Amino acid sequence: MGYTEEVLKETDPATYLLISSSLCARLSNTIETWIGKQGLKPVVTSEMELALSTDGIISQLNHCGFVKAVVKNKVAKPISPSFISDRCSVLNNTLTLEWQMNNEVIVDSYFIEVDDGMAGEYQVVHETEEQICTLGGLQFCSTYRARVKATNESGESNPSDVIYLTTPKIATFKLDDETSHRDIVFSNDGRTMKCLSFENRVALGDVGFSRGKHYWEVTIDKYEGNPDPAIGVAQEDCNKDSILGKDGKSWSVYVDSTRSWFQHNNAHLFRSEGGVETGSTIGLLLDLDHCLLTFYCNDEKHGLIEFPSLQNVEMVYPAFSLNRNVSMTLYTGLSPPEN
Repeated sequence: MGYTEEVLKETDPATYLLISSSLCARLSNTIETWIGKQGLKPVVTSEMELALSTDGIISQLNHCGFVKAVVKNKVAKPISPSFISDRCSVLNNTLTLEWQMNNEVIVDSYFIEVDDGMAGEYQVVHETEEQICTLGGLQFCSTYRARVKATNESGESNPSDVIYLTTPKIATFKLDDETSHRDIVFSNDGRTMKCLSFENRVALGDVGFSRGKHYWEVTIDKYEGNPDPAIGVAQEDCNKDSILGKDGKSWSVYVDSTRSWFQHNNAHLFRSEGGVETGSTIGLLLDLDHCLLTFYCNDEKHGLIEFPSLQNVEMVYPAFSLNRNVSMTLYTGLSPPEN
């Protein structure tokens, strides 16, 4: 048996074939010796004794952690979700809402309902399968009521408890490279702008307004020649290839080194004396509740100018126009001037 074991270890086929006949002869001789000469006969039986040790399996099972399986019931209508209040927050004019749910019922989706910020009726503003959502484009200085409902094929839950979230009074924003003209280049975390073209191009802010009072300023970092930088408001799809106020979707004041004009839909209004130079500051007060624009040049007030066409506009964005002879830096988060 020892000889056979060693032969079977041979890995080279040619060598194995050379000794295989010897192996067969030795095997035959051994069988003949045991059975023929010594009278040994093999015993065949159908019974076998096996011993199975479970110690190892039990040891492994004792180190496993088990949880109770929860079978979700899709037949039952879901119960009301509940907000996780410390995870609901406000950032500028954006709300983040997060809630939790009883896990024993399958939920297909959630409906988020929010009022208009003035205690109006609830409206469904978003549907999601997640238990978190972010809502942007809201108004500043407004308190919003929000609630959420869960739904599956069996029906809709009752609404959750209401959560109240208040947006800040004063807006902060920066310039938006996605909605601004491609010839305008931004730096300083989206607050400084310059233009690559000799033609006037329009840049927009990344926050829109539809009510309230808002104020922002720009400083003139570079002023060469006699260009006409402009500051105002515009709809997102305004004409961005010319000076601000050229079309019916933008309202502005533009200024040169000696004078300024209000402009809307290519109409020039209320020329004022006093211009800008490098280092000057231009401010704009937007009063959407009364459709008024007020222009400040180095703290000197120009206006009030009423634009009734703003009444029918759903959302306007801070807007600016400049060419390559001008660069400006934007300042936001400012309180509106008194009076």
